[in-house]
Amino acid sequence: MKLDIKGVQNSYPVFIERGLMDTLSDFFDTPSTYILLTDDGIPSIYVEKVKAFLNPKKVITVKQGEVSKSMATYESVLLSMQRLNIQRSAHLVALGGGVVSDLGGFVAATYKRGIPFTIIPTTLLSMVDASVGGKVAINTQYAKNSVGTFYTPKQVIIDPNTLDTLDKRQMHSGMSEVIKSALIGDASLFEALKKPFNHLDIVSIIRQSLEVKQAFVEGDLKDQGKRQTLNYGHTIGHAVEKESDFALLHGECVAIGMKLMAKNKPFYNDLTAILKRYDLDLSIPKTMNVSNLTDHIKEDKKVFNNVYHIIDVEKVGNGFIKVTEEEEIKRIIKGDC
Repeated sequence: MKLDIKGVQNSYPVFIERGLMDTLSDFFDTPSTYILLTDDGIPSIYVEKVKAFLNPKKVITVKQGEVSKSMATYESVLLSMQRLNIQRSAHLVALGGGVVSDLGGFVAATYKRGIPFTIIPTTLLSMVDASVGGKVAINTQYAKNSVGTFYTPKQVIIDPNTLDTLDKRQMHSGMSEVIKSALIGDASLFEALKKPFNHLDIVSIIRQSLEVKQAFVEGDLKDQGKRQTLNYGHTIGHAVEKESDFALLHGECVAIGMKLMAKNKPFYNDLTAILKRYDLDLSIPKTMNVSNLTDHIKEDKKVFNNVYHIIDVEKVGNGFIKVTEEEEIKRIIKGDC
């Protein structure tokens, strides 16, 4: 199965099929100098498979988690490549979750003003979200994803078999982004998610989620308007994630944001039932307060000239952008604090 996604620089294919990790020769047909970027939480079986085929000049392994989406790690990766005199013809392969694809994409976009890169996502979150769309970024001490650009990968290779080794918490975190995609753009997917997980076809779930993202991305390549709808649950979610110092997973925080935004909506009970199935029926930790969370939200990329844009859903499958004020966001947060 293949989706062709329009990007800022060019279009690129997204391949989705079980077993693709065993057929990498179908995707890398031109000899090149390869750099493999991964993290220390990726099962060695996948790292070794990629190494065996690519014979990379350098394997760069960063720490697992958001801690690696930092200026320090970004610089460290760049310097590792420069020490080896890696040229502009090199090809970076990002193997791992959303952190690796975001970091790897930003490295590829900026190293010698741009080198090709491929994403091989190994988590559900990266398969349905981070690996597609061309956004590449790192975090600062003030905000998540606040330093970055748009840079198109050469290709994305999704092998759902890699999910067999993913722990339950990470899997559930990924399901949060699937639920988000359903709420903003696919009512049929939301209906499907009411079934137990073992009744779902994960390949179809990934495809449907990406088709939702594709529609928003291709209509707004640089995230200036409708594409922001993909951030449903993220305005509050990112603030909670940052305030937790990333102890909470991205999907867990997005679930909190979605649940708060859905209060008093006709689909609220259905949403909470689905969230419970994936241990995502969560609340803002009691240690957090409205003031600190609001301070984080002020750094949100959807704030323009001190005007807050937040994503809302009134009817499943129809997300939209709502202009609001800080006091309204505080009211929403107070409903959980």
